[in-house]
Amino acid sequence: MDDSALIVRAQAGDQIAFERLIKRHRAKMMSTILQVVKDREMAEDLYQDALLKIYQVFQRAEYDEKGKFLPWALRVARNLAIDQFRREKRNPQVNAGDNIAFLDHFYHTDHNQEKKMVADENRKMMRDLIRQLPDKQREVLIMRHYNQLSFKEIPN
Repeated sequence: MDDSALIVRAQAGDQIAFERLIKRHRAKMMSTILQVVKDREMAEDLYQDALLKIYQVFQRAEYDEKGKFLPWALRVARNLAIDQFRREKRNPQVNAGDNIAFLDHFYHTDHNQEKKMVADENRKMMRDLIRQLPDKQREVLIMRHYNQLSFKEIPN
């Protein structure tokens, strides 16, 4: 069933038609919201708000099918996300005890954690590559780089 038929049925009060219509376009609506707010939980809340707004427009028979449903629904979702973004920008949620140094600590901690994970992965890959070397080459490499021996000190 196409969007137009589902819309007619949804406006007549058919809940299943409304659910089908919404499920069909959920992913696109969510990605539109996420592009603006960049927060999954907030996006879920705004998605629910968009559904409520769409449902109310259908119930009041105010939806005009001049265009397609999806662009209109995406515009509703995007506008709600932009409104939320503007509200947060005007009224940032910062507690009185917060300070920039405290927030910087978390940024650096996350950044350092990422560096540690990359370094650990590199060490693991290096160990795997060393294990693949022939025995004599592996022995020379280990003695030189890990035991700090020079090439002159390596026994025959």
